[in-house]
Amino acid sequence: RDQYGNVVTTDPDGGGATTEQVTVALTTPGSATLSGTKTVAIDWGAGQATFGDLSVDVADTYTLTATETGFTVTDATSASFTIAAAAPSSVSNPEGDGQTGLVGYDLNEPPTVLVQDASSNPVQGATVDFVVTGGGGSLSSSSAVTDADGKASVDWTLGSGTGANTLSATVNGTAITTNFTATGITSQYGIDVRFISAVDSTTGAAFDSAAARWARLVIGDVSDVPIIRAADHCFGEGEPAISETIDDVLIWASVVPIDGVGGVLGSAGFCYYRTADSIPLIGQMRFDSADLPWLIAGGQFEDVVLHEMGHVLGLGRTLWSWLGYLQNPSLPSSPGVDTHFDGARAIAAFDALGGTSYTGGAKVPVENAQGGSGTQDSHWRETVLGSELMTGFLNGGAANPLSRLSVAALWDLGYLVNLAGADTYAQAFAAPPPGAGNPIHLQNDEYVGPVYGVDPSGTVVGRGGPPRE
Repeated sequence: RDQYGNVVTTDPDGGGATTEQVTVALTTPGSATLSGTKTVAIDWGAGQATFGDLSVDVADTYTLTATETGFTVTDATSASFTIAAAAPSSVSNPEGDGQTGLVGYDLNEPPTVLVQDASSNPVQGATVDFVVTGGGGSLSSSSAVTDADGKASVDWTLGSGTGANTLSATVNGTAITTNFTATGITSQYGIDVRFISAVDSTTGAAFDSAAARWARLVIGDVSDVPIIRAADHCFGEGEPAISETIDDVLIWASVVPIDGVGGVLGSAGFCYYRTADSIPLIGQMRFDSADLPWLIAGGQFEDVVLHEMGHVLGLGRTLWSWLGYLQNPSLPSSPGVDTHFDGARAIAAFDALGGTSYTGGAKVPVENAQGGSGTQDSHWRETVLGSELMTGFLNGGAANPLSRLSVAALWDLGYLVNLAGADTYAQAFAAPPPGAGNPIHLQNDEYVGPVYGVDPSGTVVGRGGPPRE
């Protein structure tokens, strides 16, 4: 090549080239094109072959190779060049548009724009200005800069009123704009707790608090289903006859003797589910009356109630298995098996919390046989997730946060959720975390008895679970 980038060929004696063939080839990951053969004119004493029909429309790095085969020895030369994206030509909203969220909270998915040039190349380094145009919400920032994929995003907190929220995104210095819409709602999910044993005000308040907490995390309405059943229809422990339409979920709650102090603290789960979407319809929570005094005195009863209510909503082996999210279920003879949950939303939440450093990769670790019967396959793994509320151990003397991970797992199960309502949670996943206080083993706490499907008309269609997908 000469200083201008032209391919130069010379004869072995250093003179000008005779008429020779120079083959020019382009190695490309994109859609560049090039006519590949050039002829050096005999009257070009400099022996230059110039071509002008190179066309590149995809930003990337290319290699151009010129090979001359007319002399005794084949010779070749090559060089690389990089084509950058041109000026912004368009902006679109590929992620985060059309969401429904809880008023006053961030949306689950930040609104994200894609800036491209006229050839659809992503434009890196473009500043995008975001402005709330309706609904009274707010943004984490008024602008963001596009990354290597041409994308930029901000967190969007919805306004305090229900209804439409709107947002515009404009490439700075241009008239190139796209818009986002979102709908703000108050929670449409209700948890109806009915006691079938006598409870005092402290116990009742713990259930009320847990129900209100979950209703800030699960926010979407689910289908109303009519049901008529005789007494003792669910767990056979004193449930009254029922003839009504269930709006969201009904939980029968009781405080009864189970096995004395320090054994099984309680158990919970669902006994009826909607056949249309597998979402639980009726469930049960029961607690050992012998354990209530020390749990309440230690300030841990509310956490236990919150945990067990999560099982009624579907966090645990039963629904995880039915929907195909529980992988490598544990066996007593294989305590080291890598049991895990593989729902995409939960994996994304786990990774965002720092789970990418966990050597299992692309999965959420679930308690294996080391957790013991009734804990394995139904909880997050204690040695990895530590203080997270939905592990099989309650950490005494420390907070047990209900994190985005557990909320995202409910999203995988089919609920409309509010990730921003989760507790703040931080964990180093590269190694087992140190214990906090004396952990309380929530052993045998997931109900695994008969479960019945109910179709939209209220017909109980059978016992068991939906087919695994």
